[in-house]
Amino acid sequence: MVRSHEPRKVKFAAMKLTDQASQYWTNLVNLRIECDQEPIDKWGRMKEELKGKYVPSLSHAPSHEQVASIHPRQQIGKEVR
Repeated sequence: MVRSHEPRKVKFAAMKLTDQASQYWTNLVNLRIECDQEPIDKWGRMKEELKGKYVPSLSHAPSHEQVASIHPRQQIGKEVR
């Protein structure tokens, strides 16, 4: 069951999106209409969609060990050369 304020919250958030995020959301809404899919009218679902698009996956992030192994002076030397 969708809470009555959820669709309004999604519409308001969509109005506040800018640039590429706004274009992505508009395209997603239109694609769902064309494919006869239910609209995204839950706040959590909207956040999932946008995070999936714009928040990098942790599986692609360097591990803690990889980051810790980088010595700051080594990096500075590489940038200067």
